[in-house]
Amino acid sequence: MEVLLLFHLLLLQLVGEIICHLLIWRIFAIPFPLLLGKRHHRWGIPTNDGWAWTSRKGSTHGNEPRFKSHRAWSRGAHQASGRDQLILCQLVTEYAKYANRCVKRLSQNPPSLSRPRFLPVLNGERTNLVHLEEHKLASPTPRPLRRGDHHHPLPRRGRLLQLAAAAFGLLLIALLVLLPAAPPWEHTTAPASLLRAAVAAHPSPASYARPCADHLALSLHRLRAALSSLESGDVPAALHLASGSLQYQYDCSHLLSLPTFRSHALTSRFLDSLAPQTLNAALKPPSTAAAFPARIRPNATVCKPNSGVEPCGYSTVQAAVDAAPNYTAGHLVIAVAAEITFENSAGAGAHQAVAFRSDSDRSVLENVEFRGHQDTLYAHTMRQFYRRCHIIGTVDFIFGNAAAVFEECVIKTVPRAEGAQKRARNVVAASGRIDPGQTTGFVFVNCTVDGNKEFVELFRTKPQSYRLYLGRPWKEYARTLYVSCYLGTVVRPEGWLPWRGDFALRTLYYGEFDSRGPGANHTARVEWSSQTPEQHVKHFSTENFIQGHQWIAY
Repeated sequence: MEVLLLFHLLLLQLVGEIICHLLIWRIFAIPFPLLLGKRHHRWGIPTNDGWAWTSRKGSTHGNEPRFKSHRAWSRGAHQASGRDQLILCQLVTEYAKYANRCVKRLSQNPPSLSRPRFLPVLNGERTNLVHLEEHKLASPTPRPLRRGDHHHPLPRRGRLLQLAAAAFGLLLIALLVLLPAAPPWEHTTAPASLLRAAVAAHPSPASYARPCADHLALSLHRLRAALSSLESGDVPAALHLASGSLQYQYDCSHLLSLPTFRSHALTSRFLDSLAPQTLNAALKPPSTAAAFPARIRPNATVCKPNSGVEPCGYSTVQAAVDAAPNYTAGHLVIAVAAEITFENSAGAGAHQAVAFRSDSDRSVLENVEFRGHQDTLYAHTMRQFYRRCHIIGTVDFIFGNAAAVFEECVIKTVPRAEGAQKRARNVVAASGRIDPGQTTGFVFVNCTVDGNKEFVELFRTKPQSYRLYLGRPWKEYARTLYVSCYLGTVVRPEGWLPWRGDFALRTLYYGEFDSRGPGANHTARVEWSSQTPEQHVKHFSTENFIQGHQWIAY
């Protein structure tokens, strides 16, 4: 950091010296005619009574001095006269404190200039020194130009180069002043240092209104938890927490149409620094046992009134969620005494209508039904596990940017609001993964994907009008995988649907492994999808993708 600042200071000093050279010598010393308001003029000699205008032979009367050529501006000083040296000294030092003494010294013993190459040569002749006492005129007014006098403009290219050099130097100085030096974390690659820098650069939630303030507060909480997990050695948890924080930061900046925050870039660098290593870590063997955190005692129980369940603290899930404390360090378990359904009854005509949204880390939902149309289940962030659930919808009815595993779930699509006379292109999953380092995506294991009875009947009458796709890329790095799933007849042979044009087609990952059923047409799939090899499927198991063996009791 100190070396960089010293380099900036040295560079600034060097540029300043160059600019002074250009401005003083190139602009003030060379173009005397331009400064005096004439392109062709007589040389003024300072006298006791004012300025005396002399000819090229040293007389105050006669012809005007003429420049030999434009090249005379850049020739050597051995051709410059003592009178010209006197003029230069007077022009440069007329505002100096010792100007009179300088003129007297030059009159007695004219020295050679240190930089005389900028003086013109007058017709190639040497001019005798004109003593001040020999030329005293009452009026300094110069004689106007006569017929036969010629204009000799200064070289245009030389002036342009001088001005361009000066402008470039000033621009460089402005950049050095305006552009701050790179902060120390910009050059670090240590994961812990990147996380600390992201926390330090994170915007304050108090500076924004809701809901952006809520997003940033949760983002900052996730970042600090990620740093704590990293320092304790739990790298996968740190990656999941940082992935969630990145999503909250994106939500805020996207909501307000702001540039990405500085902490966004630092969080992304942290994810990129560790995600490839974690992906290749030792893999855990998959498990097929039933899952429910039975060893964890519930913090709240939801049941119907007069159901006889003891203890029963809440009659609705929303009441239990509202009563839960914010930012708990461990599990917060809400036990439901009976099977539960989350439904958005706004209808298909309401378009986007979320029935259930989850931002909780390490959540388990088993034997739960989610009913809606567009955007039914919003798996927003963090690690989520769904087992033996029923999910019903039309367009993108499973969406978000969580690391979610759906195991043995039944996923069915229903007709859209347009009715039987309209076409329907329904989509199951819309992954919102925004960064290649995020540990997020949707994994469907041993699930059933099909249409409900009404949709299947419409499909049989108009198979080209009623279509179901496995997914489409909501964001640039979408990731979705189907493992050993049954795909019904309503699933299109191409399998996947683009979002818009070729958006995200080169950066997404859409894969299948061991799909079966009438909709499992491997040969007709779009070219930007994959048939995932078996060795890669292990990375997306419940144990390796969301570390379920640590928090799900089998």
